[in-house]
Amino acid sequence: MKAPKTDMKKHWPNLVFLLVLLFLTTGIGFTQKGSDLISSKMSRAEYFMTLPKGELLKSVSLGYSSAISDLLWLGVVQALGEKQQTEKGFEWIYYATDLVTTLDPKFEYSYQIAGIALASMGKQYELSNQILLKGMKNIPDDWQLPFYLGFNY
Repeated sequence: MKAPKTDMKKHWPNLVFLLVLLFLTTGIGFTQKGSDLISSKMSRAEYFMTLPKGELLKSVSLGYSSAISDLLWLGVVQALGEKQQTEKGFEWIYYATDLVTTLDPKFEYSYQIAGIALASMGKQYELSNQILLKGMKNIPDDWQLPFYLGFNY
């Protein structure tokens, strides 16, 4: 006995509606976060500390985790240029880079920049080492990450 075939054409409008609703609510959430950042005078660095964990973002990214990672990295670079600190100093660099590299584990440049910035700007050698070790695990052929790790030691 064969299972009855479902007509996908019948369910297609519901699926499209759900996807559009998901994108709109996600976009509204990020827009609200951005307007809160502007109205509260929260720094970019503090904003990164309020973002959810990378695993959660990756699960709701619908396959666009690399694009989200790139957008977040642009914010990290802008905040690095402003040399912003939070109450915990430059620990936000570790958190933001961990988030970016969870979304895109092969984003080699972010490991390098964060490793250097944590060590030179924030004097956070242990956090720098953690990011560099994560990069070495995800990109074993890169010679620069062990070099920066050796420089930290």
